[in-house]
Amino acid sequence: MPSFETGVRLLKNILIKKRSYSAFFADETDALHKAFPAKATVHAGPFGIPMLWNSARNFLEKKSFEPRQTEGIAYVHIPFYESRCLFCMFYQNPYSSEAADAYANTLIKEFELWNQRAAQNSAPIKALYFGGGTPTALEPTY
Repeated sequence: MPSFETGVRLLKNILIKKRSYSAFFADETDALHKAFPAKATVHAGPFGIPMLWNSARNFLEKKSFEPRQTEGIAYVHIPFYESRCLFCMFYQNPYSSEAADAYANTLIKEFELWNQRAAQNSAPIKALYFGGGTPTALEPTY
């Protein structure tokens, strides 16, 4: 496992020097063990270049029509927290069943909207990660 500093250097090199977004894509040859090798921070930090609003949406829209050539992985962010971790300053959405239900229903609709896109249906997804806040707080009916 590379050090934090090594990850930051790799991330800077990919994002800034190579002007590539490849640091945000998992290594699909071994996604379970080598996903995001340049990932050094959870959120865009001093060296990260965030894509905001239209640029992010346009990039996602374009990539969604590109078929994947290999098995992939998917990450679903759950933005609700049952409690605040002592090490984290990102506690922003306290869990409530109403908000979690609305989010889960919207997420299902989003999957349905994108299910015919090449990036989603061109190759199998071999791992599905639920992360963010407290994913286990969602009702098991979803």
